Amino acid sequence: MDRITLLIDMDCFYVQVEQKVHPETVGLPCAVIQYTSLAAASLVAVSYEAREKGVTRSMNGDAAKNQCPDLLLFQVPMRRGKADLTKYRDASAEVIKSISKFTSKIERASIDEAYIDATDLLSSDTSESTISLERSNVVVDPDSMKHLYDPGDLPNPPYSCSINEISGQMDAIECLCDGRKLRQALCLAQKIKDQILADTGFRCSIGVSSNRMLSKIACSLNKPDKITIVPLESVQHLMNFTRVKKVPGLGGKLGKDLALRFNLEFIGSLTAVPLPRLIEEYGEKTGAWLYELCRGRDYQAVSTRTLVKSIACSKNFLGKSALKKDAEILHWLTNLAGEIVERVAIDRANHNRLPTALSLFLRSDQSDTRSRALNPNILASILPRSQQMEEEETEAQIARRIAEMAYGSVRSLIGTAAITNISLSVGKFKSDHSAACGDVKKLLTEPPKLVERESFFRQFFETGNQAEPSTPKKVAFEGSLHQATEPKAQEETKASKELVYFQRHNSTTEKVLCEECGSYVLVHLMPEHRDFHFARRVQQEWNREVNRTLQPLQVKKETRTIRETKRGRGRGKRDLGLAKIDTFFLKRD
Repeated sequence: MDRITLLIDMDCFYVQVEQKVHPETVGLPCAVIQYTSLAAASLVAVSYEAREKGVTRSMNGDAAKNQCPDLLLFQVPMRRGKADLTKYRDASAEVIKSISKFTSKIERASIDEAYIDATDLLSSDTSESTISLERSNVVVDPDSMKHLYDPGDLPNPPYSCSINEISGQMDAIECLCDGRKLRQALCLAQKIKDQILADTGFRCSIGVSSNRMLSKIACSLNKPDKITIVPLESVQHLMNFTRVKKVPGLGGKLGKDLALRFNLEFIGSLTAVPLPRLIEEYGEKTGAWLYELCRGRDYQAVSTRTLVKSIACSKNFLGKSALKKDAEILHWLTNLAGEIVERVAIDRANHNRLPTALSLFLRSDQSDTRSRALNPNILASILPRSQQMEEEETEAQIARRIAEMAYGSVRSLIGTAAITNISLSVGKFKSDHSAACGDVKKLLTEPPKLVERESFFRQFFETGNQAEPSTPKKVAFEGSLHQATEPKAQEETKASKELVYFQRHNSTTEKVLCEECGSYVLVHLMPEHRDFHFARRVQQEWNREVNRTLQPLQVKKETRTIRETKRGRGRGKRDLGLAKIDTFFLKRD
């Protein structure tokens, strides 16, 4: 194995978050629902105790209660007429913080999943970790690993068993291909599980393998609160008994088309299809990817990402609740925009970044989802959240402006059809360089301070241009020309001091990036720099207005005589296109 990848999946995460607040419900059948009406409520999470009694996520509240009368239901908080997932996101951030104690190479896949690249974290010292053998599992290929474990009459491959059931246990693991790495990875996974439990109180399952895809599939084989490793000997066995829709990346249209086109049930059966045929059907890139995928090979690396790539909120309006009236559409756009603005404000305060893309998504009862990119400039006016009332009022105003802008695109996207889903999304985050300029409120409320600035020239001549005293040297006379020579070492010292001085004062550590021109500007000069851009925009606008005024005028193209062209000095007509900027601000008659 060149690399070791771990997938950490929180078990029934929403239920665990609720049970942390209500510890008396631990071990009882529980589920988390949205909305208050049981008939319309959808289950978003089901505990394993409830699953054992036949409750599934596809049920609504009434059906789940009929299936399990003892079922305890937790309701997702409501805000702005829709589900508020804030406390679950906060709990997810706690988990990421706990994992960060081991590595910074974390890729947050969802609210309850994260990948880590553990290749550089493996340690030969495994004595400190106490591995729970009964909760640690290994995928077993009955053909190549029969000497370790015989699945016998087990009905459901792919086969995996507890390491506790393997002859030789951990010593047998080391006998496998790259077995030492697997043992070290197993110890690391156990440490991560224990750390998350100690820090947050949440339990998780972990998949361990050579790539992301195998770790994802392996993690789902044994839950809850378990670890599953995939030796190289068992990779093809695992693929031969993994359904196509269970493979990451094949859960949608591509997976359905693949299964239908080649009559597939398990992804491993695709190995019978040659590479040229796959390229012919799906193109060179996708065809080559599928060829490797069915053989258990996935070359996608873990990308370091602990923050979400986008912030989105949506609302479904199914059946009779579909939106038809303009007032209803604007109302829900305002609610969704309010949530977006609030989350962006909090994200900006916590992570010093701003989104630069804003999109609207609509689905109607007559069409699939359609989207429209909106002007993202308004996002820059969302201030970092500090829980102050005036900021909340400002956020409400920004939300209304976003809603009105989105409302202008509704009819052009879906016409007069009834809306069944609305979604707003922001993304393409960039660093918030304005954070380096400080808080403007603090600047305005603090008493003025006298800042003593040292003269540049004084500082230069006092610190960078001081020559050490030296003894006079002999002076050579050549005619009337007197030449004084100084030691070469002294000249080099002097030059080096000057160079260091200018390097120190040419540093960009106190500069911020101007987003308009892309140049770095000193922090204390940024206000003046922004005024320059504003003045230039005003001048350009004024010139365009003058040009529009002069455009209808017909210019006579005839040769003028010398008398007609002679004018006294200063009597020539003024070029209106070069009008001064101050005339833009003068009141017109």
